[in-house]
Amino acid sequence: MTRLLSKDDVLPLLDPDAVIEAVSGAFAAYSRGVTDTPLRASVTAPGGTGDILAMPCAIRDPAITGTKIVSVFPGNPGRGLPTVASVYVLTDPVTGMPLAVMDGTALTAPRTAAGSAVATRHLARPDAHTLGMFGTCVQAQAHVEMISRVRALSRVFVSGRTIEKATTPSPSGSRPNSDWRLRRPHQASPQLPTSLPAAPPV
Repeated sequence: MTRLLSKDDVLPLLDPDAVIEAVSGAFAAYSRGVTDTPLRASVTAPGGTGDILAMPCAIRDPAITGTKIVSVFPGNPGRGLPTVASVYVLTDPVTGMPLAVMDGTALTAPRTAAGSAVATRHLARPDAHTLGMFGTCVQAQAHVEMISRVRALSRVFVSGRTIEKATTPSPSGSRPNSDWRLRRPHQASPQLPTSLPAAPPV
């Protein structure tokens, strides 16, 4: 039986520390050459209103197969819909049968931010406690939450065109206990120990 998991089903299962370790393991698997990660395939919707992308991946050890399907329709905000929507299909690596179809949007923000947390853990200075964030979308909130797991943040500078978005809760409804300072793009400091873009990935 295929399980259908909504955003509300997925989010409570995403422990930030576990997500970081899972992403770290996936990076290691890719580096060992035990993944099959082809370039994403895409088609354009009739009339050029948007694009649909498919991103399959397989890991040989441990055996895992799945595919993320993403739609990017720039005109959606005018319809009251998000620009980016996605689902993730987890399949049985032996039979190919779908095991679960889950909300991909709920996975994207923590997964992307966890990748930045892994990079920060290995590449940022050990004494880095100030984070600079360029962008105020949901990715910004997720990045701050994940980065705070690998560095004790005392200050977060958030720079973006829509500063109001920086005051909204993260996907988990929490925000790290640090000093948040909101800046317009031209006010961002070039000397921040750790700086990350928060553009919406697909």
